[in-house]
Amino acid sequence: MRNTKNASQRRHAAGRELARIVTGIAARITVLTGALAALTPLPSQAASPGAWSQNPVVGTPPRRSDHAAAYDLARHRTVVFGGFDATFAPTADTFEFDGVTWSAVMPPTAPSARAAHGLVYDAIRNRMLLFGGITGFNGSMYGDTWEFDGATWMQRATANSPSPRMNHAMAFDVVHGVALLHGGRSDSTTPLGDTWSWDGTDWTPVTGPGPSPRWGHAMSADMLRGCCVLYGGFDSMYTVGETWEWDGTAWQLRATALDPGPRSAHAMVFDVARAVTVLYGGACSCPAAWAWDGATWSAGAATTWPRARHTLVYDAQLQRSTAYGGAVAISPYATLDDIDHYAFAIPGSYTALGPSCPGSTATPQLTVPNFAASAPAVGHVAVLQAAPVPLHAFFAFGWSDTHDGATPLPLDLASIGMPGCTLQVSRDAIASSLPTNGVALLTMAIRNDPFLLGLRFYVQAFSLDPSANAGGFAATNRVLAIVGN
Repeated sequence: MRNTKNASQRRHAAGRELARIVTGIAARITVLTGALAALTPLPSQAASPGAWSQNPVVGTPPRRSDHAAAYDLARHRTVVFGGFDATFAPTADTFEFDGVTWSAVMPPTAPSARAAHGLVYDAIRNRMLLFGGITGFNGSMYGDTWEFDGATWMQRATANSPSPRMNHAMAFDVVHGVALLHGGRSDSTTPLGDTWSWDGTDWTPVTGPGPSPRWGHAMSADMLRGCCVLYGGFDSMYTVGETWEWDGTAWQLRATALDPGPRSAHAMVFDVARAVTVLYGGACSCPAAWAWDGATWSAGAATTWPRARHTLVYDAQLQRSTAYGGAVAISPYATLDDIDHYAFAIPGSYTALGPSCPGSTATPQLTVPNFAASAPAVGHVAVLQAAPVPLHAFFAFGWSDTHDGATPLPLDLASIGMPGCTLQVSRDAIASSLPTNGVALLTMAIRNDPFLLGLRFYVQAFSLDPSANAGGFAATNRVLAIVGN
């Protein structure tokens, strides 16, 4: 099995590369640093509407439908188990996807081959919870409970349990610390309408009125409002277009003026960054994503073709919803292996911080040039300018504005002949630029790597100006850059 870096290692590696690709001629600036200053915001990137995309991945995901997937918040990766392969045979393999790399996992024990089961991430106990499924087309149902801790699967013996079933809905309610299960079917025609909760030790039936018996519905947990949201399903005669919420005690049917419409075999997930539940797909000609904010449904972007019996997870680190596999929901039927991401623009930003010190004729400033994009973004070139610069500019690129190695920042440069000047960023990389008409540019090609999203770095410029002071340099303000998409 091919070893892969975890998300934090990948992020640091990407950051180190970003430091290396700062263009220019390396030079050493032996200066110390100075005073705190006022905040001056620079233009920020405007948000754009949500969009679907297929980004290149490392590894080959298998074709799957009726599989199950959940996002491991502790290890920053999606875990996938089972499902029907391209020949409609049930599988018992475990895969992981960290947002870039797709890899097979070989645990010493695992559940038997199955499809149409449920899988959620228990955020309290840091493990996956799996229940139920079917052995194959027209096969028998499972009623077993399994947990995956990132290394192996373990079957849990329980005093109580839901009955064997398939096509049920599950979600983990982190506010109340339980996994919730509803419905499904016990055979080819009989829908179930019971609700159960799992506390890490045992299953407990939830009493009281709730959604009618159904299968093929979807459920996700809104961790900000402290409820589970359930939508749709098939009641053996009709598809349903109802929105239900469970508040930890009881179910409530929510009246909505607009909804995604009756459907089954769809998927739902909670988008933490936007505080909405995202719904996508189903056994219908419905390729658009929908969002539920607790009061209304709104339609979003559509994919190329509708799909059903897929999975949808929210990657909390990369802040996007990821759909995987399933089957084309319209004729001709085909099992899919693609990975589609549904994301909204996360704007990058530049923020000017700290003071500049005077040169011989003017005070240089570090800003964003008018012709450049207003914020750094993955896959694009970021540009900053120092002006006015009489002879030469050196740019200090750093990860910190509080320490340069063991030296606290900022520190005063008066001791080296630069009164009123400060070094405000750590010197992790240095670049130089010759000015044109008094303007020196720093260009940074930011790799198209999703793990760079949200990366923070600092830049400060030093203008070579022998007449400015005994040290021969004037220093600009610093700029905090945050990488967006």
